[in-house]
Amino acid sequence: EERLGGDRRRLDAPRVQRTAAFRGPPPHWHAKMEEAFFVLEGTVRFDVDGEAVDVQAGGYARVPPGVVHRFSNPTDQPSRFLGLAVPGGLEKYLEELAEMMANEPAWPPADMTPVMALMAAYDTFPPPATDRDTASA
Repeated sequence: EERLGGDRRRLDAPRVQRTAAFRGPPPHWHAKMEEAFFVLEGTVRFDVDGEAVDVQAGGYARVPPGVVHRFSNPTDQPSRFLGLAVPGGLEKYLEELAEMMANEPAWPPADMTPVMALMAAYDTFPPPATDRDTASA
């Protein structure tokens, strides 16, 4: 990941390279943050509000606040994208998450409480439970 610039209060613009068959982060959403992803190389799959779209180099995906999303690289070729986040601050979250992951013997950790607290501190939340989720609990 290479940081191109940005201000925690305004805009983050990390350029990200993902290996082939990268599973990506789990589904999540942001209350205030808006994201846009510009695919520079390869194909990136964006799951946005339950719809999966494969975006090739030259294309983009936009995720407004409040929309559950994730991204991955389902192909056997590497991909690169430029991610924009407004307001900024996401780069600090990614740094802290990487440090947390490096200090855990296994991922995800058995106790997700610190992870959930970190996510919430940076406007990142798991999707709400569905009726199906609560019925099976």
